[in-house]
Amino acid sequence: MALDLRTRALGEILKEFRKENNLSRARFSSRIGISVTAYLKIEDGRTVAPHFSTLEKISDAMGLSLDDLLREVAGHAPKVRRNKVESVEDLLKWLAGKDSKVARILAIRSALRVLPVVSDVSPSKKLDSELKEFLLSLFRSMHIAWSTVAYHGLSGSLALNASRSLDRKAESIGNLSKTAFDAGGAIFWSARLRSKSGVSETVDWAVRALRRFPESSTNDFWAAVSADCSFVDDLRFSKSSTVRATDLLHSKLWLGGQPMWVVQEWQSFERFVRTLGKDWLVWAQLHENRLSGGRSFDLEPKAAQVIDYFIATQTVKWWQRSPEEINHDIAAEVQRLRQSGLEDTRPLTDESVDSLVLTQRPAAHQFGERAGQIIATRANNGLQHSSVAHDIWKETLEKAQLTAAKLEKTQAPSHVLDTIERLVVALGKSASDIAPGILLMRSRSVEAVVATFDTPEARNELFTDAQSLLRDLSACLEDLRAVFPEIMEIEAARLAQRMADEVASPAFKNAKEIINQAKYSDVVAPSAIEALEAALSDIDETDVIIANSSNDVVVAGAIEKRAKIISLHLLDIRNFSASVLKAFKERSSGATRATGAVVAQVAKDAGSRAYKGTLDGVEETAKASVKVAMASLVTNIAGPLAGLAVLVASFSGLSKKAEEVRKIEEDVRSAKNEDLEKLIDV
Repeated sequence: MALDLRTRALGEILKEFRKENNLSRARFSSRIGISVTAYLKIEDGRTVAPHFSTLEKISDAMGLSLDDLLREVAGHAPKVRRNKVESVEDLLKWLAGKDSKVARILAIRSALRVLPVVSDVSPSKKLDSELKEFLLSLFRSMHIAWSTVAYHGLSGSLALNASRSLDRKAESIGNLSKTAFDAGGAIFWSARLRSKSGVSETVDWAVRALRRFPESSTNDFWAAVSADCSFVDDLRFSKSSTVRATDLLHSKLWLGGQPMWVVQEWQSFERFVRTLGKDWLVWAQLHENRLSGGRSFDLEPKAAQVIDYFIATQTVKWWQRSPEEINHDIAAEVQRLRQSGLEDTRPLTDESVDSLVLTQRPAAHQFGERAGQIIATRANNGLQHSSVAHDIWKETLEKAQLTAAKLEKTQAPSHVLDTIERLVVALGKSASDIAPGILLMRSRSVEAVVATFDTPEARNELFTDAQSLLRDLSACLEDLRAVFPEIMEIEAARLAQRMADEVASPAFKNAKEIINQAKYSDVVAPSAIEALEAALSDIDETDVIIANSSNDVVVAGAIEKRAKIISLHLLDIRNFSASVLKAFKERSSGATRATGAVVAQVAKDAGSRAYKGTLDGVEETAKASVKVAMASLVTNIAGPLAGLAVLVASFSGLSKKAEEVRKIEEDVRSAKNEDLEKLIDV
């Protein structure tokens, strides 16, 4: 049985109770006994009719009777009044008696709804520098208009200056499409709005921008405006109280759900922004956040405000630079905020996430760097009962719940959300609840989703933030699977089944070459060498049986055993290679291509090691030596990794990473000495 009640009021009551008792959403949902996803829907007011049994659980968790909870909701919820706004006249009539801030918010949201149509910016489809400058002015004006309403203290002159710049750009371009011009007009007026009557200009231009779409799109637009008006009435805005106005500003653009043409237009918009260049992706993500009602770049509140101020308060001279420079500076500031401790680090763009390639997999040994040395540790068969396992499980569960909540707010395909929600269920209420087989299968499903959206064509179907979350979650699942020895055995058996003897032998030869390179390296600790050689005696034993036995049954058994041993051995080889590449990457982060090239060259030329100080700037010589040795080891194992990649698919990602470093080394080796000096000067 479902009860029809004002879930927005219920959500507000739950949120107030949760904050008063210092409860996180995850902890409170656990106390209630429902999933985090289900709880988020209730708190955000997205569940129209909570089930009777759910309300009973909520009342129990709050220490109330069900009757008391219902009375609380009834007293908290405003009287429902739906509005039907179908024209500018209707809107102006409704605005009578409302605060002017409400009018500005409605204008800004109306302009944002037509922003994606600027993907049809030019009839000729040619994007020259003038068109790019127009787009930058348009994005700038839209953001500043939004920010000056979202935050107190930002001068209205900022939006006015931005709108003037947009006006000049639009008037000076001869090949600007009518659709983009009209959308620009809506954004222009939303930034200049000073009185309630000015909202009519914004809405008029927005409706014009939709003329190339079916008539139903205009109806959808007015339905969204009507929903905004009803939202305002539900929150009981008045002239004397505008504090709650930003609640609407931070809500989804299409409160009643996005029409299909809107979904398609936003996907086209993101594809269009990609064609402008990688640096333009900052604007795609920022406006995706406006679409979903999220914070800028999904930053935490404090960091989001910092980046919003950073963009909005720049000088006119700053905005007169090239779009590429401006976009680069914005992206750099976002990255700085992610790494400053104001929030968890999360990639801004949808570039390939190295954590998926470089993470340690379930195997007999785990490898990592300590004090400039690659070391090995033996996998602990009892790890799933340790506090470390609990920490990994807890973090993975929280990320799975966050991913599900984020996907719920995007246009992600339903099967993607279903995959993550099933994973949340499989993770249970503690690490001890996990069934290893189910965890393995659920994580395979997540890997399949990540792989599906890892092509240029498919990426357009899933926004960059969702892709980053899915990759991050997949990497966490790798760590969690490593906790379970049963999964390690399954992984090895899976690899062994694919490895016939004609594959096992050449694969083992490449593995031995990697071991040899490790033995000659200064940055590989004895524990790592010992771990890499642990399986060699067992493999040699099977080789002796295969070579000397005349019993076909015994030989067949030995071949099968050798394939399985080599499979387990290759898991260790893979983890070792991943740790080397990861250590090299971390020590080379932020280096230019030229610097990376010189590092690789110096690794080959001992006589050139005097350049270490130049390369590493303020780094100590010891650190530079480790960096050079890491580069040398990466280039030396690139060949064997390429051989393994041909035979075993799971080595392909590592091979590509190592090959990139090797090619840089070859480029520099072929350069003349004076060219090398020029690179160093860079």
